[in-house]
Amino acid sequence: MPVPIVISCFDLTTTLVQPWAEAGYLCYCVDLQHPPGETRQDNIIRVGADVR
Repeated sequence: MPVPIVISCFDLTTTLVQPWAEAGYLCYCVDLQHPPGETRQDNIIRVGADVR
């Protein structure tokens, strides 16, 4: 069974995805202020990119 995914745009703090991450979802938080590329911490992946 695939892991459910949440995509959160313009999310610097990752606070909004915490409940989903704790429930086992893989959460992608995209914000230009994150370091470039992807940084993973448990179920939260911070993506430093411009969503345009």
